[in-house]
Amino acid sequence: MGDVYEGRDLQTGDKVAIKLLKPDIVDSMPNLIERFTREGEALRQLNHPNIVKMLDAVEEDGMHYLIMEYVGGGSLEDLLQQEPQLPISQVLEIALDLADALTRAHRLKIIHRDIKPANVLLAEDGTPRLTDFGVAHMGSRTRVTETGSLIGTYSYLSPEAARSEEIDGRADIWSFGVMLYEMLAGRLPFKADVPTAVLIQILNDIPPDLAELRPDAPRPLINLINRMLMKDPAQRIPSVRQVGAELEAILQGLDTPLIAASPLSNSLAVGSRFATPTPAEPPSATQVSPAAPPSARKRWGLIAAGALLLVVIAAVGLFLLLRPKDDKTDKADQADGTAVIQVEPVQPGEYIVLVAQFEPLRDTPERDVSRFIVSDLTEVLEQDVPFSNVRIRPYPAAITSADEARKAAEANGATVMIWGRYTADLIEVEVQIGVTSAFPNIQFDRATLDRTTNVRVQLTDEQRESVATEVLGIINILDMADGNGYEVTRTVAILNEISVTTGTIASTGVSSHVHQAIRSYLDDTAQSVELYTAALALDPNALLYAYRGAAYLRIGEFDRALRDVETARRIGPDTWASPSYIMSTYHSAINAFDEAITDYNQIIDLRPDDWFAYNYRGALYYLLHDYEQAKADYARALELGPNASFPYAVLSIIAIRESRLADVEASLHTIVTEYADPSYGQKLISSTFGDQVPNVWGPTFSAMGNLLLGQYDLAVTDAQAALAVYDQFADMYFIQGLAYCNLGDYAAAEEAYTRGIDLDPDFIALYALRAEVRLYLKEIADSYTDRDVVAQSDQADTLIPLMDLGLRGEWNCTDFFSYDYSGLGS
Repeated sequence: MGDVYEGRDLQTGDKVAIKLLKPDIVDSMPNLIERFTREGEALRQLNHPNIVKMLDAVEEDGMHYLIMEYVGGGSLEDLLQQEPQLPISQVLEIALDLADALTRAHRLKIIHRDIKPANVLLAEDGTPRLTDFGVAHMGSRTRVTETGSLIGTYSYLSPEAARSEEIDGRADIWSFGVMLYEMLAGRLPFKADVPTAVLIQILNDIPPDLAELRPDAPRPLINLINRMLMKDPAQRIPSVRQVGAELEAILQGLDTPLIAASPLSNSLAVGSRFATPTPAEPPSATQVSPAAPPSARKRWGLIAAGALLLVVIAAVGLFLLLRPKDDKTDKADQADGTAVIQVEPVQPGEYIVLVAQFEPLRDTPERDVSRFIVSDLTEVLEQDVPFSNVRIRPYPAAITSADEARKAAEANGATVMIWGRYTADLIEVEVQIGVTSAFPNIQFDRATLDRTTNVRVQLTDEQRESVATEVLGIINILDMADGNGYEVTRTVAILNEISVTTGTIASTGVSSHVHQAIRSYLDDTAQSVELYTAALALDPNALLYAYRGAAYLRIGEFDRALRDVETARRIGPDTWASPSYIMSTYHSAINAFDEAITDYNQIIDLRPDDWFAYNYRGALYYLLHDYEQAKADYARALELGPNASFPYAVLSIIAIRESRLADVEASLHTIVTEYADPSYGQKLISSTFGDQVPNVWGPTFSAMGNLLLGQYDLAVTDAQAALAVYDQFADMYFIQGLAYCNLGDYAAAEEAYTRGIDLDPDFIALYALRAEVRLYLKEIADSYTDRDVVAQSDQADTLIPLMDLGLRGEWNCTDFFSYDYSGLGS
């Protein structure tokens, strides 16, 4: 496309790169000028520290030039030629920067389409710069030419690009995954001497197991790359932002001693749902394929240190199984003479899932079915979802009856029991309630719970199929029966994050319909409604009416939802809070905040120690500007020990309103240090109630979290999403204004602050912040008008000294969340 020259800026003396479009190529491909121009346009829009900067575009004497930032450290391709396998930390650092750069591009609807090491330049300090956007925006095909010199580019093509299908940002994720594989393995996952052979491999073949090629690589990193290399784009990890979040978690985990991969961690991962043998070979436990069958759910999040800690815990159970029978395994003697083994306990607030050894039938050769089920559930329900509280424990003995399962559950406090039997061709898995000791508010009789939840699932391949959705289904039903609104939403959010191939539900009756409904709830809620209706025809119990009401609410059929919820409330236990939780969601969605507060009053009467109820009632009081009552509710929520950052986020906003900036600093420090995921609240809400139930708090929590993390463009978008739900929310204009100020867009910041002041003239901090940006805009008189408003307010003692610091250049919007306010106003 062009030649690149080193040049020098005669005004600054800086080196620059000058890209000249080749005249002979222009003659043969006239549309290349448009492509060249669009590369310049793309670079102008991107303006990211890990993307090569565009300085100028010049046309002179029929020649076309782009003047770009000079990056002098060579390319990633050059580095890989010198050192084919890079250190793990270097791979993660480069990958995290590139994920951040691609996130910026994808948010601007720019797809790179040619991710490969040659298009990653390295600065002298080793930080990467993504370059060569010459094929961005250029239709659906990545650049593949006739020259034969670009076989490397073929190797990075996604399967959909290889089939000449329409592509989107997931094609970049595939190419990025290929590049990460190469950086770790020292070779490409798909390579051959001719392009056709490469494309056939991309479409059909399983790449060599990365764990074998790079045994020191953390298992979460290998799993992430496998998910980036799913051949079906619908099953691929959906956003590069999510890739970046997982990379950051893995990189942070490198500081812990448990991150080092070991033969044990690899052996426990062989039950991965990616394991798929090639047709020409017998099944192999070590083959890890990103070409697993299409899955039912999206996946998210890996935290390496926690994941490997859980692998070690699973290893303890495996070790117990392998110890001699005369060892010191804890056993509880039963009255009938049998012994029940006690496994490693879990932390308070966590749910135990106990997986027993499986029984072979009809002279079937023994194989370790349970090990693969333990491995799958550990990976899916512990490692892949950072906010999961489900813990898997192997039980080192066979269980052959429901009665034995109950005794083992009682000895270990297990919420879910998994046991069963197998032949050479089929595995029958019993997934049933263990004990309900973790659910102190359940008032439903055990028989109702059992027939609603206990289910049999048939698997044909324990290495590829999973019972994770059935495990989550049982826990969710118990949470619903308990009236624990937070845990109900958390379980649904976990379900939304995981990616599994499910087995066949072999049960009949109520539980069969219920588990089918849970499987379809996220992707086809209307079908879920039909399945709950079928279950109600067999057993019209209050739990099923509540579930169908929630499903109706999720698809926007509010009248039917309310009818079902009222029925559930009428025929269910008097002490059951779940109907009020569902009703409060409806009232909040239609901005009937007083009615929603009444719902939460009822919940708090029933569950006085429920932090989640105080949190949301406080949020409603806040929206109604009853800040004192909101603070009282949030103080109570903090006393009860919240599982999420929600109370701290709203308390920090109230503190900003009252110019208690030292309190803001303390709350935000807690959010940043203890709650890493700014989108967690949005995940809980959107997973449970979908897009048809507007909720202002998910995007609000996400906006505040992204503002703290310096993701200012995302904070602006989140705040706009909150305003689309509730346009009287002045605080969202505070977030937008502060984000725009940090981005250097002072005019947009001034407009945002002004809109907030128009909605709430008593929000004094907005005047102080608007005064700052008006100084940058040289609107001096208006700035001093804002200062006068602040000076006449009861917050003057705090804000005027802060504004004076700003005038002296000692404070500005970039310091808002990092400045030491402890002595201000004293």
